[in-house]
Amino acid sequence: MKPLWMVILFTVWCGVYAKDLRIGAFNIQVFGATKSSKADVMEILVKIIRRYDLILIQEIRDVKNTSIYKLLDQVNTGQSEPFQTILSPRLGRTRSKEQYAFFYRPGSGLRINEHYVYDDGSERLGTDKFEREPFIVSFSSDNTEMSKFGLAGIHVDPDDAVKEIAHLQSVFRDMKTRLQTNDVMVMGDLNADCSYVPQKYWPMIELKSDPAFHWWITDDVDTTVKRTHCAYDRFISTGQRWTDNGVVPGSAVVYKFDEDIPYIGVINDTMAAAVSDHYPIEFLLKGKQYNVMKVFDVFIALVTKTGSLTVGSTYDVSRDLGIYEYGILKGRVLLPEELQLIMNHEVSLSIVPQKNRYNGVQRCILTMAVSRANVYTWDLLITICEVYSLRCKTGR
Repeated sequence: MKPLWMVILFTVWCGVYAKDLRIGAFNIQVFGATKSSKADVMEILVKIIRRYDLILIQEIRDVKNTSIYKLLDQVNTGQSEPFQTILSPRLGRTRSKEQYAFFYRPGSGLRINEHYVYDDGSERLGTDKFEREPFIVSFSSDNTEMSKFGLAGIHVDPDDAVKEIAHLQSVFRDMKTRLQTNDVMVMGDLNADCSYVPQKYWPMIELKSDPAFHWWITDDVDTTVKRTHCAYDRFISTGQRWTDNGVVPGSAVVYKFDEDIPYIGVINDTMAAAVSDHYPIEFLLKGKQYNVMKVFDVFIALVTKTGSLTVGSTYDVSRDLGIYEYGILKGRVLLPEELQLIMNHEVSLSIVPQKNRYNGVQRCILTMAVSRANVYTWDLLITICEVYSLRCKTGR
């Protein structure tokens, strides 16, 4: 049967849309085969990680290098926007080595440009500066005001925290040069408080007083799960864009997962401590703002059946067929329940890009594929779906 095609275009301006990205850092505390075998702990870790678009995971200790991929698999189970990961080598001067992992969602517009381990000198000659060298990753981001930035994950040696934090200035200089951007950040468990960095030592750390560096987690914050009160975990950035139009004001906080009862559920102190002795820290990276139009783009093809739709359901179709959204792109079945005509026949829903551009913007159109052509009118079909969309582009 030869398909029939019909395109209806109608647009109305309806305001501004922006989606911020949630970025976090989490020391999971000795994450290896033992912890990954505990189903109740893993369930909580999975829920925590799924809150983020990008998260640094620290203190991975697994010689076989399997536990972190087990965690990734469980995090991605049933997810429409799965994570990918970039994993550092095993780092450390002693036999007790650790790895860093960045989990990130490509569906949020994030891509890795390059990554490397900071060269801090020779361990053999004793000229190295860090117990575990920073792991540095350059990201591009399609959907945020900051389109490129560098992140360095580090777990500072608590016994040498003052010296290691002071040496971070050289890490910042190296990142700016190598990544060719001024917008860089160091993140992770810096052990930057309490007995590891007493108040009397802060004047020795130029990084803390230099106005070029912004400490997003302040000294009065508690990032520990236990009854201590220490701001061990930090975000430190340099580059004007972080403060001008990068981090959403007031969004750099500690996520106390054991207090998030609606999402995590009720857990006691023992279970919280089994998850980690640290809370995650997080901030929101400001999303691009777009003028979003309410778009009725109905592209109807009468073809053979390929699936089914439910009346009243909303379908997120913005990435079908390799399309990535800049705005909101959803299809909703609007047919009233009393009109049963379409319900007797299966239909499918997908998105394809239009070849022509509207005001210089690539548009996307909703495709409804219906199993039979001779049982209803065009007027009825045109009311089936509603699409909210602007600024779409085809995938590579």
